[in-house]
Amino acid sequence: MDIGLKRAVVRITNSDCPEFGTGFVASEDGLIATCAHVVRDIGAEPNDKIEVFFHVAGQRRYAHVVPEYWRDPNAEDISILHLEGDLPEGIQPLPLGRSMGTTVHPFQTYGFSESIPANAILREGRILGTITINHQEVLQLSGQEIDEGFSGAPVWDQAKERVVGMISARAERSKETVFIIPVETLQVVCPTLIIAKIHRLPRQCETEFELVTAETFAGIADRGAAFYNGSEPTWQDIANDADSKRDLLPKILEAVARNRGQPAFLLITGEPGSGKSTLLRRIGLELYKRDEAVLFHHQGRDTLSLHLIREAYDSLRLPIYVLVDDIFRKQNVQGFLNDMGSTGLPLFVIATSRSNEQEETRANILRLTDTTEYELGALSLAEIDGLISKLSERDALAIYEANALGSLKKAMESESQLLALMARLVEGTDFETIIQKELKFLKDSKPEYLLYNAYTYICALYSVGVPTPISLLKRLVNAQNIYRDIINRDEVRGIIKSAQDKTVRARHEFVAEVVANRVWPEVEQLEEVYIDVLSKIDPGEAEERKTALLLFRSLLTHRFQTSALRIFHRMQSLFINDFLQVASEDNLLGGWARVFSSLGETAWQEKCYQLGLERFPDSSRVYHEYARYFDDMGRIDEAEIHYEIASQLESGDTSVANSYAAFLIDHKRFDEATNILEEALESL
Repeated sequence: MDIGLKRAVVRITNSDCPEFGTGFVASEDGLIATCAHVVRDIGAEPNDKIEVFFHVAGQRRYAHVVPEYWRDPNAEDISILHLEGDLPEGIQPLPLGRSMGTTVHPFQTYGFSESIPANAILREGRILGTITINHQEVLQLSGQEIDEGFSGAPVWDQAKERVVGMISARAERSKETVFIIPVETLQVVCPTLIIAKIHRLPRQCETEFELVTAETFAGIADRGAAFYNGSEPTWQDIANDADSKRDLLPKILEAVARNRGQPAFLLITGEPGSGKSTLLRRIGLELYKRDEAVLFHHQGRDTLSLHLIREAYDSLRLPIYVLVDDIFRKQNVQGFLNDMGSTGLPLFVIATSRSNEQEETRANILRLTDTTEYELGALSLAEIDGLISKLSERDALAIYEANALGSLKKAMESESQLLALMARLVEGTDFETIIQKELKFLKDSKPEYLLYNAYTYICALYSVGVPTPISLLKRLVNAQNIYRDIINRDEVRGIIKSAQDKTVRARHEFVAEVVANRVWPEVEQLEEVYIDVLSKIDPGEAEERKTALLLFRSLLTHRFQTSALRIFHRMQSLFINDFLQVASEDNLLGGWARVFSSLGETAWQEKCYQLGLERFPDSSRVYHEYARYFDDMGRIDEAEIHYEIASQLESGDTSVANSYAAFLIDHKRFDEATNILEEALESL
């Protein structure tokens, strides 16, 4: 770019004044940028005509100091000139680029030094970063021998291949520190200046990648409410700052800047719904703001093509950032990443993956590639405050009382599935897109439909709070012969959890409910699922016996009270011959008795107590519950007999004493009630 940069540089001068400075062509219609103090130093003011000299073209021309685009030297220090006539032949305006993200980038500039005023000379250095001087944001450079004659010279970022600013002043007491006006400030003063955007991708590349441009963020309607209700994040959500900032973002952007132009792989891991996809898009937006070439891999594509990335690079001629969501679900991921470093391309892949997904593949890749890995875990206190603030801005927490926010924060501290959390906080249920994608992925897994069937059964049960015994799950999916340790399959990692290798459940009851309602939208359909589950339970398995009871109790406390009664009537023989006959725990029979009471099946309730007394004649709990049953039924004499036996079997049981005393008080037998309570206290 040396020749093009040098051609676009002009010397600002006046035949009546020995002072001079530098300017550069910034637009095709002949706008020239320079500093206001340069114009004033040569004795000119806004609306005046001054001389500009094109050194390479060897032409002296006149330019008008445009008053609308003048900013005083004590303010922004900008002057835009308008060349009289067309640009000299061979002179092209320099492309402008954003100054954001240019720290540590190397730069070049051409200007007219006080020591050699007749010729434009090259100077080089590095961009140090942004500072504020006199309430104006400027960039700081480190470069030798840049003197006052360089005021108004363009600063060419060699990494971005764009002009990112204009030299304005040298720091006092320093020969090596220079300040520049960012291009963004030039554009604010002169809106007709165009900050160059990256061109479109070659058509064949668009089949696999989306180039992140201004059009990516078009249609900026604020749909953050849908995002917080569970919808997948869109670029518009990110542009509207609907996302809550994550602690990892600055670290990731720093790592990206540190490795710019070098082949690298950065992996963001976390549980499903932890915010990986949202963070990936946020990174894409931040890189776009820095004028980087960002390619977003279409989620519907199953492969990654280095060939298409090379074509994109040949077109853009910029370092390429490729963003890939769920990278280990791409068929050729290992070959792609293994070959990435040998292409010679300045290619930086930023990807997401579930924690522990495809462990063997990941281990091979991490061993063979230069990989940086970041884990999205539970929310930090700062992230929790940020999320609550974000939700409050949108009145999304109106359902919570002010004094409930403290307990809400505490519950959030252990939360790693951010998306489910946000949806639950605002009572949102818009998980359709995410659920459809997840279920399709499970359907496509091998063996065919095995994981899909397993996951949907797990969700049907856990939507009412019931874990699934692993022994039962094998029968539910008819996988006795092809069962391959489902809970450890990569495809379901992060969406189910196991407890001591006995039961499995969905990661979130909230998500399980959405899945169940998606797969079985009618209550009658879910009834059939629960009947199928109960019919396949083996009463000889302790965990499965507990599951049967827990399922009925859960149905009664959710929205399935009527369903529970219908299911019971269809399965009476099952309860008589199987569950009750093999119940080996007194609390299990008591639990069934309470279920039957809720169903209004008093005969079954009494049968449970009779079985309890037969099997556990020394159980204070059985006599206690049977006594309460008789009391509720108005069978006073029988109630008193069973209370008496219960208190004799467990004299120190305050629960029995309290119930017995309450029974006596109800029947005006106060002295006896007092004696019962005093005896209970003495036993303590």
